[in-house]
Amino acid sequence: MDTIREKELLSAVLCGEWKRGHSILAERWGDAVQHQQP
Repeated sequence: MDTIREKELLSAVLCGEWKRGHSILAERWGDAVQHQQP
């Protein structure tokens, strides 16, 4: 059912979402670490 084009599109979308999500998580994690330090 999946075509190569669909897989390529899905991979591109997931890669873009992952990069955007990773940057957001990194910022939130960094803030959390700063708040935890005395």
